[in-house]
Amino acid sequence: MIQNDLLELRVGLLVEEITKSDKKSIDKMIQKAIAADSAKQKKEFQKMIKDELNSKAVKKLVNDIVTTELGSKESKERTADITKLVLRKLYRELAYNYTPVIDRIKI
Repeated sequence: MIQNDLLELRVGLLVEEITKSDKKSIDKMIQKAIAADSAKQKKEFQKMIKDELNSKAVKKLVNDIVTTELGSKESKERTADITKLVLRKLYRELAYNYTPVIDRIKI
């Protein structure tokens, strides 16, 4: 008896169609759920990145890289070469024409 009632209920549910308004409301609910989940994941990801960047290991690694790269002879030579290039261009511009020199220099 109970099984027959359940079977009739299932058949009745399967026959019923979803209306357009039902589809729209379902779509809205899904979009809201996706947006909320996306926002939650974004906040968690930003928090994880912030925590990781503030860790002592990352700070030490960055400090080591900067000291080795900027303290090397090669980087000093590159900086000197760029400075010489800029000064040469500035000197040429000043030698030919003094008016808006700095605005016209291209590096």
